Order: sequence, then C-alpha cells, then structure tokens
Amino acid sequence: MAQNRSWFLALARGKWTLFRGANTLINFAMAGLFLVMVLAGTGISNHIFKEIMPLDIRRSIMLHQLHVSLPYALLILMGLHWGMHFQGWLGQWQRVLDFNVQAKASHTLRRLAGAMLLAVGVYGSVQNRIGDRLLLKHIFATPATGEPWAIYAALLAGVMGMYVLAGAVMKKILCK
Repeated sequence: MAQNRSWFLALARGKWTLFRGANTLINFAMAGLFLVMVLAGTGISNHIFKEIMPLDIRRSIMLHQLHVSLPYALLILMGLHWGMHFQGWLGQWQRVLDFNVQAKASHTLRRLAGAMLLAVGVYGSVQNRIGDRLLLKHIFATPATGEPWAIYAALLAGVMGMYVLAGAVMKKILCK
C-alpha cells in the first residue's frame, strides 16, 4: 500500500518517458475498470441496496455485460502491468530463493516457457471467448467453463501469462 501511495505522490515529479506514460495509463485504466466493474455488480445485485435500487437498473443487460466482461479486460491489463515490471519482480524472487541458472540454459528455458505461455494463452483466449466478451457480446457459457476448475484456472493463467509476455516486450520497445 505504501508503494502505491508514493507512486501517486510522485506523479507530478520526474521526467515523463514513453514507458512511464504507458505504465500510468495502464494503472489508471485498471483502477477505472475495477471501479466500473464493482459499481455494475452493485447495480445488478439482488441483495446489495435491493430496497433502493430501481428494478430497471438491477435488470440492465448493459450493467450485467460490463460486470461479466470487465474482469477479462482487467486480466489483460494486469498481465501487461506485471510484464512491464517483470524483470524487477524476477530479480527479487531470485535473491529470495537464491535461484541462478546458467545463461545458456536460462535462454532456452525462457524461450520454451514463453512459447508454452503463448500457446496456452491463445488457446485460453479462444476457449473463454475473450474477444467476444470484450465486445460486450452476451455469452452464457464458453467451452472453458465446461472444463474442470484446475484446467479453467490454468487457461486463465495462460491468458494472463501471454499478456505478461506482451508487457515485457512492450517495456523493451518503450525503453529503447
């Protein structure tokens, strides 16, 4: 929490680079989408504020679609955010776990892990119909929801991992 507070306080200071601008945009988009998702969920709830929330709002298909679709947009933005900070995160874990792999093996492992994440991420995106969800199409179920919970969770983790990779590549491009 203190890290986030100092980040907000530092927004007015320092040099604005393309990376800092993109990172700030992603952070504010995550906060905004989260707020809209929670408000939409509150609006459609049959339990929270039931006595004061008009029935028209509780039955709003648009609010329902926002509440169901925005978590996927947040998953993408969280992956991008994590990817843009992945090197720092990885360095912290390597120090904590005292984990070091030889350079040649590390290069091969990274490429293999990246290819696997990309494959699972694309497959998970198709199975969850993330494109349709982001377009706010009304979807009752997807092929992914018929899978056991562990596979469903792995598909979502793969989607996020794919965007972690995209965020890491984005950082390399923006920091050149």
